[in-house]
Amino acid sequence: SVRNVRERTFPVRNATGQIYRIAGVAEDITERKTQDEKIARLTRIYAVLSGINSAIVRIHDRKDLLNEACRIAVEHGGFELVLMLKIEPVSMQVTPMSWGGAAADVEFAKQKMLGPENNVATQTGTVAQSVRQCRPVYCNDLGKEPEIGLARSEMLLRGYRSVISLPLMPGGECFGVMVLYTKEPDVFDDLELRLLTELAGDISFGLEFISKEEQAIFLAYHDPLTGHGNRAMLHERMGLFVDEAAREGGHLALILLDVDRFKTINSTLGRTVGDMLLCQLAERLAKSTGDPARIARLGSDQFTVILPGVRDANHAARLVEEQVLSCFNEPFRPNDQELRIGGKVGIALYPEDGADAETLFHNAEAAVKRAKNSGDRYLFYTQEMTEKVAQNLTLENELRRAL
Repeated sequence: SVRNVRERTFPVRNATGQIYRIAGVAEDITERKTQDEKIARLTRIYAVLSGINSAIVRIHDRKDLLNEACRIAVEHGGFELVLMLKIEPVSMQVTPMSWGGAAADVEFAKQKMLGPENNVATQTGTVAQSVRQCRPVYCNDLGKEPEIGLARSEMLLRGYRSVISLPLMPGGECFGVMVLYTKEPDVFDDLELRLLTELAGDISFGLEFISKEEQAIFLAYHDPLTGHGNRAMLHERMGLFVDEAAREGGHLALILLDVDRFKTINSTLGRTVGDMLLCQLAERLAKSTGDPARIARLGSDQFTVILPGVRDANHAARLVEEQVLSCFNEPFRPNDQELRIGGKVGIALYPEDGADAETLFHNAEAAVKRAKNSGDRYLFYTQEMTEKVAQNLTLENELRRAL
C-alpha cells in the first residue's frame, strides 16, 4: 500500500518533530547500492564473454588464446587473479598454462595454491573438487567457509575473499580449469555462475577448434599410423635438404624401402598385425638414423629415408646397410608373433641422379622396382635402368594397341 511504502521509505517524526526512525531509508539505499554493484559485475562478465568470443574467432594458437582470456578476465571482468591450469588425466598433476593479475600473487598461486605436490587427487580445495566432479565449484568467503585448500589462509592475507573454479572440457574431457579470484566477498550467485559456466564453455569450444585444426594440419603432412611424415612432408623436407646440399656443394641420398611379402602378412595374419609391424619398423628406422624427421611413410609398405652428407656411392651403400637394412636383422614381434622379414631398397643420389626432390623420388622408385625384380637387397639408380623401363612401357603400349 502507499502508506506502507511511505512508512518504509520516509523518516517518521514524533510530536516534537524529532526523527525517530530512518531504518527504511538506510535499507533502501543499501539495496540500491547492492543492485548497482550486481549490475556492474554482470556487465563486466558480459564484456568478458564478448571479448573472449572475439578472441576465439581471430586466435588459432592455444597458448595465445589462454593468455588473451586471462587478460580479458582481469582487465574487463574485474577479477584480480586468473589462472589457467592444465590437469594431466592420469597423474592428476597440475601445470599452470596462463595467468593474469599482480605478479607477486600470480607467482604465489602458481606454487602454493594446491600444495607442494600440485596434485588434485590428494587435495580437497575448490580446484580439486571442480576437477573430480567436472563442474564449477566456488567459495564466496574464504574467511567464513570450511577449509577448502592449503592456500586459503595465505590468499586471505593477500586480500582475496571469493574464488571459483571452472572446468575446461574440450571434446567432453577435463583438459584443465579456469580459476578466478576476487577480493570481494559474496560475488557468485546463480546468474553469475550461469554466465561464467557459459564463458568456460566458450573457451572449451575454442580449445577444441584449435585441436581439430592442429589435427587437420598434422594429417596433411603426417602418416596417421606411424606419425612420421607422408608424401607431402617428404617433398617439402627433400627440397630443404637439396637446397642445403646445393649451397654447400655436398651430396645426399634418397632411399626408398619396400617391405617384402607385406601383402601376404596382411592377408594371412590380418591388418592389425601388419599395422603393428609397420609401426615397429618405423621406430627402428627412426632410432637407427637418429632423426625421425628424415623418415617418411609413402604407401602401405613403403618408406623413404633421407641420408644427407654422403660422400659417394660407397659411403651411401654403407649407410644403407648400417641404418636401413640393419633394421631387419632382428625379428619383429607384432601381437606377440615373431616375424622375420626383409626389404628391398632403391637409392638415388644428388646431384648425380637428379637435381630436385621429384626427380630423385622417381629415380629411387625405379631402382627399388628393379631390386624387387632382381632379388638384390639394394640397387642404385642408373640411366640405363630408366631407358629400360621406358622401352618396356613403350612396348607394353604398342602391344595393347595391337591387341
